[in-house]
Amino acid sequence: MPPEAQPIMEWIVCFAPVAVLFVGITFVRAKIPAAAGTGLIVSLVAAAIIGGIGESRVLEGAETGISSALSILYAVWPAMFLYDILRESGAFETLRTFAQSLTQDMLALVLLFAWVFSSFLQSITGFGVPVAVCAPFLVALGIRPVPAVTMTLIGHSWGNTFGTLGMAWDALVQMGPVENTSATALFAGGLLWVVNLSGGMIVTGIYGGRRALRHGLPLILLMSIIMGGGQTAVSLVDTTVACFLPSTIALVAFALLIKFGFYKKPWHCDSWVSEIDPATIYSDDARSGDAGNQEEATVLNRKDEPQAEASPRSTAQLRYEGAIRQSGCTPSLHEAALCASPFAFLVAISLVIFVVPGVRESVSTVQVGGIQIVGHAGFALLASCLFASIVMTRANRLDARKRIDACREALRRLWSASAGIILLVIMARVMQTTGQMQILAEGVASATGSAYLPFAPALGTFGAFITSSNMSSNILLAGFQHAMANSLGGNPALLLAAQTAGGAAGAAIGPSTILLGAATVGATGREGEMLKPLLAVSFAQAAVLGIIAWAISAV
Repeated sequence: MPPEAQPIMEWIVCFAPVAVLFVGITFVRAKIPAAAGTGLIVSLVAAAIIGGIGESRVLEGAETGISSALSILYAVWPAMFLYDILRESGAFETLRTFAQSLTQDMLALVLLFAWVFSSFLQSITGFGVPVAVCAPFLVALGIRPVPAVTMTLIGHSWGNTFGTLGMAWDALVQMGPVENTSATALFAGGLLWVVNLSGGMIVTGIYGGRRALRHGLPLILLMSIIMGGGQTAVSLVDTTVACFLPSTIALVAFALLIKFGFYKKPWHCDSWVSEIDPATIYSDDARSGDAGNQEEATVLNRKDEPQAEASPRSTAQLRYEGAIRQSGCTPSLHEAALCASPFAFLVAISLVIFVVPGVRESVSTVQVGGIQIVGHAGFALLASCLFASIVMTRANRLDARKRIDACREALRRLWSASAGIILLVIMARVMQTTGQMQILAEGVASATGSAYLPFAPALGTFGAFITSSNMSSNILLAGFQHAMANSLGGNPALLLAAQTAGGAAGAAIGPSTILLGAATVGATGREGEMLKPLLAVSFAQAAVLGIIAWAISAV
């Protein structure tokens, strides 16, 4: 083999595990544990071929992979139990009905949960919590499970750098290293603003196409200025709350808009993503003679379209929904507050643990096997799960039988989700410790040469896809991006910003996060349906970020 062909063959060999994983999930439609297990085997073979199969490296990858996977599962398990407890108690249906009593604009509700509230949760928790909480809300609103997860993943991805109180940013600063923090934060904030704005527009487009975009554009622009622009401004002062403060302000602003009558009137689309007939939701308007809504309701009531499988609903949920429709009433503020209290508790305990000065440092010392017990989003979810069980039981919404049903349903989905996450993370860590990720990154840099900058965000996206984490992508690739900037005579601050912005876009395609979202809405086994459109969105965003970064460098 000619010497110049050796690097190409190594790159192809190292790319093989990724190709196997992608093809297995999207085209073969294999379950994620099977696809990840096959990818892991191929990664071990690839390591042997390139000479990185040293026992110590493989063991290191397996050990760190298991530890990282358990850390993820610490958040996944209670998230699933929380979802099933609230589903069995009818809490989601109560909140859906109450939300629709505040505004009958379906697009506003979709944007609220898929974009604004999910971003708020990402700002303080992360670890898949926004998807685990908000995707079920969308399903309760009548959105089909697959687009519900897809929209939530796209909507909150922009917060994956300064979210979780800046964990991914801290990794970038440490691993880069970041020498000019102000410039890097400014560039990163600006690029992430693009991800935020495009995320809101894509969520809107998925729900209702151009008609929805025309209707929702003013709301999208206002929320994006608050969230994306606010994050850019706050990051120059304090990166820890750069995502949290703007997301909180956006939630308040959203509520005020509804309060003052904006986006409050009935509005809906003949959307393929809906499974609940909006004609039923807006039956009061139809009965009152709103001809426009009657006409649109007729279109929405067509049965000639193929129907996707709905997520499972409990007897209590169906019974409650039927009672609401028959009585024509909506839940009281007290009922809605009761059903929302587990989420309020989740936010409150997260703020105490992660925001109150000194608390995070104190609780971070409580660890088992290197995993933080209290200073972790999993603890907040576990506490919220227990809180929800107690509150719903005392409110006579959850009895022993329903509690058993919730646990049985959660356990049924846990095994497949857990196996998939463990195998995925071990595969990613083995590829990292045996040098395969470095070879892939160097191959991209070698192929692009001096024109590398436009491809820098895509490399961050790819890293987040492999590791299911922007923080891990930054740990893995920040040093490489910094070295590339120096070798090309470029601006390290801009290249590192492109890395983390691309990684944030790539957080939407993390297989373990997709697996979590699918599990919480009863769509396990349909991850491939989610991954294909998400890949197109994330890498399209990365391409736009690359063009913008190149334009900035040319100024």
